[in-house]
Amino acid sequence: YQRRVRGSFPSTQNMSTKPKLLYFPTRGRAEIIRLTLAAAGVDYEEEPVTPEKLEQLKQNGTAAFGQVPLYQEGDLILAQSVAIVRYIARTHNLHGKDEKESAIIDMILDGNVDLRSKVIPLIYPKVNAEGLEKLGVETIPTWARYFEKILVKNNGGKGWAVGEKFSVADVALFLLVEGLRDLGFGSIISSEAPHLLGHYERVAAVPSIAAYVKSEKRFPPVKVEKTK
Repeated sequence: YQRRVRGSFPSTQNMSTKPKLLYFPTRGRAEIIRLTLAAAGVDYEEEPVTPEKLEQLKQNGTAAFGQVPLYQEGDLILAQSVAIVRYIARTHNLHGKDEKESAIIDMILDGNVDLRSKVIPLIYPKVNAEGLEKLGVETIPTWARYFEKILVKNNGGKGWAVGEKFSVADVALFLLVEGLRDLGFGSIISSEAPHLLGHYERVAAVPSIAAYVKSEKRFPPVKVEKTK
């Protein structure tokens, strides 16, 4: 007998066919999905998406909102990266022990999306160096403190993000800090959110996460050159 909490589902990893992730050959919006799959121990296939393939997915109705990533598991096809992440987390015991923890995890996931929505337009389709510099002054320090306060509320910021167990919230915060460091905002994290930086290092040491990060499966980060 496997205990289940309301809002969770039994694992589907014993399915006869592997789940499939469809996305462009880059980290982008699918990277949090890849990290969550790694944390969950899911053996999956990835199908690179070309512009021609994306158009096909739009035309045949597979892409619910005309975009990727898409996640296919049996007859279930999901769009929207956070919806996919939540599904994987709920089916693999990475979404908290009860509804309260689950809600806090969702809060962190949505906060992560809010901050990333401020960053992504400054990187894609081309780098806005001036905008990134302004972001580093006006936005990143404030948001780093937001996440720091949330983290410190749980075990003084010395454990996991929510409760006593590793969850998808930890994955989201790890990827957030990694991304900000890649953009040159590491010193801001160090000064404004030391517990968040320590949390990043704990997550990096999780065997499944460490293995994925070091693997050849991982795409390199997008290079961003900022003005000095």
